[in-house]
Amino acid sequence: MLPVSTRLNSVIIMIIIDTHVHLYAVYNMAFFFDCAYKNFEVVTRHQANSSSGQFVLMLTETTRHNWFSETTTRLKAEKVVIFDRWSIQKTNDKNCICAVSNTNEKLFIIKGYQIVTKENLEVLALGLDARIADGLALEQTIAQVLRVGSMPVLPWGVGKWLGKRGRIINNLLNSDIASQIALGDNGGRPGIFPVPEQFTTAEQLGIPIFPGTDPLPLASEEKKVGRCCLVYQKELDDQPISHQVIQLLKNREIEFKKKIVLENNFRFLVNQLLLRWQK
Repeated sequence: MLPVSTRLNSVIIMIIIDTHVHLYAVYNMAFFFDCAYKNFEVVTRHQANSSSGQFVLMLTETTRHNWFSETTTRLKAEKVVIFDRWSIQKTNDKNCICAVSNTNEKLFIIKGYQIVTKENLEVLALGLDARIADGLALEQTIAQVLRVGSMPVLPWGVGKWLGKRGRIINNLLNSDIASQIALGDNGGRPGIFPVPEQFTTAEQLGIPIFPGTDPLPLASEEKKVGRCCLVYQKELDDQPISHQVIQLLKNREIEFKKKIVLENNFRFLVNQLLLRWQK
């Protein structure tokens, strides 16, 4: 159960959400949690009149990754899963677990998936309880995500929003389904690149853009988690956490701030070379 925090004078509790998180085998998990918490704390300190935050990591696991399911299975047998000074614990929500440090720092981790469509575009299904198959058409994929109550986000990717696929995204932004989706910006986008035209269109149409880290499967990328996030002047209560967060993300009447740290141009080139070398 989550304790309901008390507001004193001008102190405001923030919910801070990284909407695009991957966990790869190459990562040091204790370092991952340390960095995520420190990066979230930096965001909290930069918010006016705020001294406390509730930190949320939205997992977007691919078909090759099952960290959340594997960890919850271990929790059933072991009651707690330890990564150095961090322990993974259950919450009252089957789609959310909590990483707690030995000094009581907390990170909430919500289940979700990254789906690859027939058009080779990506859809993040935030808060998704069960997998949806890769290879379906874009609109069919989004419809399935919506049908099960999850939040669909179309994340920017290198070269994926250009040409024919870019036109597909443009058409989607002007369709009826656009009122139920968000676009995703991420920390892998280099500052040297122009702002994608789809972001400009989305802002004009009132379609939200959710920042997320989107760390790469490279050693040391875990240090970036928590740098790119949404900030809500809200507070989680003792109801299921994933449901509260998804309702926040879906509600366009609730204001939020965005924090994003774009990739260093040189580092972007190095990362692209490393990814191609790994293949």
